Amino acid sequence: LAALTLTGQIHAEAPKNPLPSPGVVETEALHFFAKCIVDKSEARVKAVLDLEYSTKPHVDGIMDLAKTHGRCALGKISMNGVLFPGALAEAALRKDWDQAELTALLRTPDPALTARGEIDYTGICLALSHPQEVGALLFSDPKSKQANEMISGLAPYLSSCVHKGQTLRINKAGLRAITALAAYRLAGVNSATGKI
Repeated sequence: LAALTLTGQIHAEAPKNPLPSPGVVETEALHFFAKCIVDKSEARVKAVLDLEYSTKPHVDGIMDLAKTHGRCALGKISMNGVLFPGALAEAALRKDWDQAELTALLRTPDPALTARGEIDYTGICLALSHPQEVGALLFSDPKSKQANEMISGLAPYLSSCVHKGQTLRINKAGLRAITALAAYRLAGVNSATGKI
C-alpha cells in the first residue's frame, strides 16, 4: 500500500518486516523501490520522467507509480519532491547504459536542451560541466561513503550552476537526484542521435 500527498511526501509500507526509516536504510529502500518499479514498468516510468518536473501530470504520474507498485517497497519510505523521481531516473539510466556509455552521453545536445526551471538548469549544468563525476556518482552505491564524498566533491560547483540572483537550497540526496534527472534528459536526447 502506498500513498502520496500532493506535497510530494510518499509513505509506502510493506506488510512484513518494515525497516527503520532514518539515513542509510531509507536511502537503500528508496533506491530498491525505484529499481523495482523500473523493472516492472519501464515504459510507464520513462513516460512520467519525460514530463516536465513538478507539473500536475508529472506529480500525478509519480503518485500513480508509487500507488500501483506498493509491493516493491521494503518498508516505510518517506521522501519529498525530487528524491523519488531522481531515484527512478537513476534506475532507468542504469538499466539502459553502463557508466562509460552514460558519461559519453553527458554532452551538449544539438539542438541545445532548454532547462525546464532552476532545478533542471542546475542539474544540467552540473552534468555537462562534470560528466565524469556525475556518471561515476550515478553508478555508485547511494549509501556508500564513496558516493557521499562524490556528492561533496560536486558541491563547490553549485554556485556556478545557479543563475545570478537565484538561491538553491539542497541536501546531498537532492543533489544526487537532480543530477540523475538531468542525466536522464541528456542521455535520452543524445542517444536519439545514435552517437555514443
